[in-house]
Amino acid sequence: MKPGNKILFISNGYGEDTIATSVIQELRKNISNDDIIAFPLVGEGKAYKNGNVSIVAPVKNMPSGGLIPGGWIKNLWKDFSSGLGRLMFEQIGALRKLKKNISMVVAVGDTFPVIIGGVFTGKPLLFIGTAKSDYFYPYSAAERKVFRKYCRMVFPRDEITAESLRKAGISAKWVGNAMMDNLGITDERFGIPEDVMVITLLPGSRDFAYADFPILLDAAVFIDKSLEKKPAFIAPLADAIELDELEKCAGRAGFELNRTGRSDGVVAKLNKKDIEIQLLRGRFGNTIDMAKIVIGQAGTGNEQAVGLGKPVVSFDSAGSEKLGWYRLRQKGLLGDSLAITRRDAQDVAIEALDILNNHEKYNKMAQIGIERLGPPGGAGRMAEAIYEMAKSINV
Repeated sequence: MKPGNKILFISNGYGEDTIATSVIQELRKNISNDDIIAFPLVGEGKAYKNGNVSIVAPVKNMPSGGLIPGGWIKNLWKDFSSGLGRLMFEQIGALRKLKKNISMVVAVGDTFPVIIGGVFTGKPLLFIGTAKSDYFYPYSAAERKVFRKYCRMVFPRDEITAESLRKAGISAKWVGNAMMDNLGITDERFGIPEDVMVITLLPGSRDFAYADFPILLDAAVFIDKSLEKKPAFIAPLADAIELDELEKCAGRAGFELNRTGRSDGVVAKLNKKDIEIQLLRGRFGNTIDMAKIVIGQAGTGNEQAVGLGKPVVSFDSAGSEKLGWYRLRQKGLLGDSLAITRRDAQDVAIEALDILNNHEKYNKMAQIGIERLGPPGGAGRMAEAIYEMAKSINV
């Protein structure tokens, strides 16, 4: 591409960065990596770094991890106390300086990056929407007005939302979910025989992962005692999860952590009597693909799991009877492919066992997950649309 014609990806969260990176990997088939730049609004953009995408934004981790709506006043105050206001000011300044170097913007996440990209770059914009759906939480009239003003194309997360946006006069098309691509699934099984049931524990990537992890472990103990044939337990760890902190959490559940000395694959094992849980890095796709069922506290990870037809059992990290915003939203988006219990290890285990022992319920959950997320290939189809848009702009 010509100088000054770079494509700028703006995203607002770890999961959104990961989705953007999946699209970028496909986009590289037609466009040089040097012509693609990333602007993560939340966090440090680790997914971009891991994907060798150039980051051009001022970055800093914030206490909320970008989850402002759940207890938003408290979270917002924490973030501003940690320099959010200054960071936003620096990001806006950086975007204004970037205007002359870019030809188009791809916003990924919710409406916020659309507004930021539209207002402060003035460039043609394509939006990949990941946060809302007509299944649960439709885009508001104000958001639809933003899309009509700034977006040449919107890729929502499902067909029902795409149809709703089209009726509102917005150019929208559902092509699948990019989060279902580039999962890196291989034949590696970490020493687990094919005939052994695998149960995957998914702690997620945010701070509450440490507080929730002992509950996942206690649930695993309960499940292990309840099944006739001994299952295998594995747990993929996000980059943000530190083994030292996880060791303290596991100790509270009576597990001992033993490191393997590896930086990827099986990096550690948790042991308690005759139960072993393998902890892995860099093998997320395998750990989900191998699973019969997932006990998950993740965001994007839970969605990817149900998209692969794996029922997921989860709970609200706050532990209240009424679901908090984060898990309530996810339940609305994923429907009955996701089972929610109280924040109690035995309740979690009993729900997981009920799903495993009820073939009709299991198959229904698996089918709903596949329908809600759609088939693989979404990232490639989005990349093709971005490429065609870039060509039309740069003629």
